[in-house]
Amino acid sequence: MLYLDDWLVDPATRRMNRGTEFIRLSPKAMAVLNALHEAGGQVVSRDALLERVWADVVVGEEVLTHAIAELRKAFGDSRKQPRYIETVQKSGYRLLVGRGAPAIAADDLELHAAYLDGCELFFRGGPENVKQAVTCFSGILDADPQHALAYAGLTKSLFFMDYYFGARCENSLQLEEWGRQAVAHGAELPETHAALGLALGALGRREEGCASFATSLKLNPYLAEPYYLLGRVCFILGQYRMSATMLERAAELRLGDFHSLIIAAKARRFLKDDMRWRSNLLAAQHWLNQRLQSAPDDRRALCDRAFSLIELGDVAKGLEAATTLLDRTDANNFYIACGLARAGEKDVAIDCLERVVEAGWYDGNWLQQDHDLDSLRDEPRFRRIERELDAA
Repeated sequence: MLYLDDWLVDPATRRMNRGTEFIRLSPKAMAVLNALHEAGGQVVSRDALLERVWADVVVGEEVLTHAIAELRKAFGDSRKQPRYIETVQKSGYRLLVGRGAPAIAADDLELHAAYLDGCELFFRGGPENVKQAVTCFSGILDADPQHALAYAGLTKSLFFMDYYFGARCENSLQLEEWGRQAVAHGAELPETHAALGLALGALGRREEGCASFATSLKLNPYLAEPYYLLGRVCFILGQYRMSATMLERAAELRLGDFHSLIIAAKARRFLKDDMRWRSNLLAAQHWLNQRLQSAPDDRRALCDRAFSLIELGDVAKGLEAATTLLDRTDANNFYIACGLARAGEKDVAIDCLERVVEAGWYDGNWLQQDHDLDSLRDEPRFRRIERELDAA
């Protein structure tokens, strides 16, 4: 195994992974990487690489150029400002990262484990889980005030608390501060720039927010987090085509990300793109089934499964799945309310919405905007919910 900065590379399978990100290299690109790695930081000439990797065939130098470009793309590297592979003019190439496994202090490892726990809570959604994520990220910063990823986690968690669960006066002024702290302590990390982009978008500074997201994607175009956060912002703003594209990419890069596919499916349906709407739902169901095998009490997964069943036409099974969830006050049930409304179950859908608001869901703007709820808009109880959120 090769340890290259925060990437782990398995030469036997040609797979690279960093956390939940997986990339497979072509055989020639893997052979070039092996040769550079074995050189121990020394420059390897183009002729030496061509002779080793393409020993039995006559080729031009463009094949090596193509292999180097593939490696740089996989690492999210830059030719002008390389972090992994340096081009040495008129000489060849050099691998800039170390040969051995990185040394990680026990405290750093413990804090990173806590960070991953916070990300899991954030992914599960709902006000209680996101509040726990805030507590988790805050605890990391108490232990290490320079922990860049914890600042990024705190930024995204506070954004969702701020936007969906009604803590706007409390959190909105903190968002930019935490986002800028994330970048200040980890300017090389794409997660920090994505968090700042989210904060700036929340404050209505769209151009600055887009610039931060662009920086994040330039640093590493193979990380799911920036695509997910950008997709959520675009969805809120009603930019459904961009939202669907970003969320589909997030799900492609982060195995098991069913929720990105659910939201992308909604966006595709709003765009009347029936083929991709259906394919997103089918892919989401695959990951939902796997998630519920390992975490059968995951409320977000349970709600998304009921919603997707109804969407795909298995209304009876979807309603059965939804009924078992309606006895508990949970903001994740919003998606069930959407499914029930589309299935014509108006009274039950409004009952569900009332419980969602009771659970702390706040987003009056989205209540007016979500087309899944259009069949409910003339109902007196629905209009009362609208008035309550407007007043809040």
